[in-house]
This record gives sequence, C-alpha cells and structure tokens, in this order.
Amino acid sequence: MSVLLLVAKAGALKWLMSSLAAVGQMAFSNYIFHSLVCTTIFYGHGFRLYNRLERHQLYYIVFAIWLFQLIASPIWLRHFRFGPLEWCWRSLTYWRRQPMRVKQPEPAPLEPAPVEMVLPVDTMGAVDDVRPVPPAA
Repeated sequence: MSVLLLVAKAGALKWLMSSLAAVGQMAFSNYIFHSLVCTTIFYGHGFRLYNRLERHQLYYIVFAIWLFQLIASPIWLRHFRFGPLEWCWRSLTYWRRQPMRVKQPEPAPLEPAPVEMVLPVDTMGAVDDVRPVPPAA
C-alpha cells in the first residue's frame, strides 16, 4: 500500500489520478449513469442478462463502464463546472441556477510588438539611416 502512495506522490500516475478526481467530482451523475446502464443490461426492460453471465464476463462490463467514466468525466469537466446532476442538486440547494459552463479565457489581442527606431545622426545633425532595433528579451 505504501508503494502505491509513493508512486502517486511522485506523480507517476498523474493522468490516472486526475481522471479519478474527475470521476469523483461527478460521483452523483456517474452513479446514476452506472445504475441506468446496469439495469438496461440486466433487467427485463433491457437485455435480460441477469444471472446469465459468468463472473469473468461481468468484469468486462465493469471495466467498460469504468473506462467510459475515466474518459468522459475529464472531458465533461473541461467544458462544465459540475456534472449534470451535481448542477441540479447545487441549484436546488441554493434556490437559484448555478453557472454551469467553465469560463474560457479571452484570447489576448494580437498586436504587433513595439519596435524602437534608432536614428543615427552625423556630426552635422543630419539623419543618415533608419534601422530598427530588436526589442530586449
């Protein structure tokens, strides 16, 4: 167990940890999704597979649901602040609609970089040539 904690603290499984965090942030929505998928697969209104699959076949279903949730939850949370049911729950709790979308940063305006001009002057005060000087880094 301590090896798993050391690996997680070292950041070796950062992609997995962030995906699990997203699934946890959308726990209510994922729970209801999981329940709807499983009742559709196993009960009479769906495929009626209850007590017809072997144990190893059930692991395939569990793996597929988890894989979907590990992929879909981070994608959803890139665009929205909460899962859909978490949003409903929060809006009902506060008695007003909560902001749903993640605010996208406004793109910076594209302006040309300022260019300094150096005007060399000869001893008589006349300008010889004009050449741009690159901005200091």
